[in-house]
Amino acid sequence: MSIAAFRLEFERHVTILEQAVAQLSQEQLLRQPYPGGTTVTGLVTHISSFLTARFSDILVVDTNDRPWRNHQADLASTKPAAIVTAEWNVALAVVRSTLAGLRDSDLNAPIRLGDQRITLEEGLSRFGTHFSYHTGQVVISARALLGTAWKQLQNKPLRQPLEFQLVSGAQGPITAAIATPSGAGPHPAVIIGQEGLGVTGHLLGLAHRFAAAGYLAIIPDLYSRDQARRQLHESEVVAYLPLARQADPQAAIAALPADKQAAAGRVVAWFNGRNSSAYQGDVAATLAWAQRLPQVRAQHVGAIGFSFGGGLVSQLAASGAPLAAGVVVYGQLPTVEQLAGVRSPLLGHFAGEDPAINGAIPAVAAALSASKREFTHTIHAGTKHGFFNETRSVYDAAASDKVWQSVLGFFGRHLQTAAARASG
Repeated sequence: MSIAAFRLEFERHVTILEQAVAQLSQEQLLRQPYPGGTTVTGLVTHISSFLTARFSDILVVDTNDRPWRNHQADLASTKPAAIVTAEWNVALAVVRSTLAGLRDSDLNAPIRLGDQRITLEEGLSRFGTHFSYHTGQVVISARALLGTAWKQLQNKPLRQPLEFQLVSGAQGPITAAIATPSGAGPHPAVIIGQEGLGVTGHLLGLAHRFAAAGYLAIIPDLYSRDQARRQLHESEVVAYLPLARQADPQAAIAALPADKQAAAGRVVAWFNGRNSSAYQGDVAATLAWAQRLPQVRAQHVGAIGFSFGGGLVSQLAASGAPLAAGVVVYGQLPTVEQLAGVRSPLLGHFAGEDPAINGAIPAVAAALSASKREFTHTIHAGTKHGFFNETRSVYDAAASDKVWQSVLGFFGRHLQTAAARASG
C-alpha cells in the first residue's frame, strides 16, 4: 500500500457515494429502503462520524476515544439534509487534510484503537474496507428507493475535491482548504474567514460554491494549532458554544441534563481557553500566501467573513492590506478610528435582530461615505445572527439568497471584471 493508492481508492468511493446520494430526495433519504433497513441519512451520518473519528489526529490520539460519537444514534439519525451534507463535508476535509500530511514512511507508525496497537498501514486497510462496505450499502439502498428512476453512476466526481496546503502563519503553520475552479488560471481568489465555530461543513460547501462561480476559494483554519478544538465534534460546538457567552457558564452547564454536561464543559473550556493572539496575523499571512500562488491573480484577491470571521476581514481591511474587496457578514466593523487604513471597497450584510453588531454601522457608513470610500450595506429585517448558514436554526433562505447574489455581484465587479480588464 501507498498513501497515494489509498487516496485514489478513497476518492473513487467518494464519487460513488455522492452520485448515489445526489439522486435522492429529502423524503427518500429518510425512508427505509426495506423493512428494518437503515436509511441513507443514517448510513451517511454513520460514515461521516466514522471517518472524522478515525482520521482526525490519527497518529496522535486513540481514535476510539471520541466522547461525541454514538454509533446507534448515528444510524438512527433523522437530521435534515443540510446538516448531513455539512457533516459529510467535514469528514472529507478531515480525511483529505490528514492524507495530505502523511508520507509512505509513516505507514509503519503505530496508531491506537482502544486497547489495540496496529500500524497505520493496517489501520488504513481496515478503515478503507469499512468505508467501501458502507458505500455499497448506500448504493444498494438508493437503487431500492429509486427503482427505475436510478441513474447509472459515472466515473467522474460531482465536484472537485478540496486540496489542503500549509500556510506559514503568525505562530507556526496552519492548514488551508482550497477549492479550485475549472478552466485555466490564474483565477481571482476569495479568502473565507471562519465563524467562531471553526471551519464548518457549511463553509467547506461555500468554498465549492465560490469555485463553481469562478473563484479560487481559500479557507484558512485558524484552529489548526488548537488540539482541544480538534477533539470536539462540530455538533457539540454548535450546541454548547452559546453557553460560553452567558454570564455564568458553569450554572448554564449545571442546568443541562446530566448526559450533556461533560460535552458542554469541554466546549466552554475550549472556547474560554483559546489563544486568539495569532488569528489576525494568520489571516494576513493567508492573503500574502494567496497572492504568491501561480494560479491566483495577485491583485484580485478578496475576502469574506461571517461573524467572528467578518470581524477578521474588517481588521484586515483596516490594516491597509492589499485586499481587492472585502465582505463582512454579521461581523464587527472597524472602529471609526481604524477607518483611515481602509483601502478596499467593502460590502456588509447584517441581521435585523443583532444589536451588538449593528450599533456601529451608522457611524462607520457615514465616515466612509464622507471620505468617498465604498461601503454598501444591507440590514435584513426579521433575521438573526447566523441566518446565512443553512445548518442553523435561524437560517433564512430568502435572506441568504439575497446575500449570495449581492456578494457575487460585488466580487464580480471588483475581482472578476477587474481581472478580465487586466488580462485584456
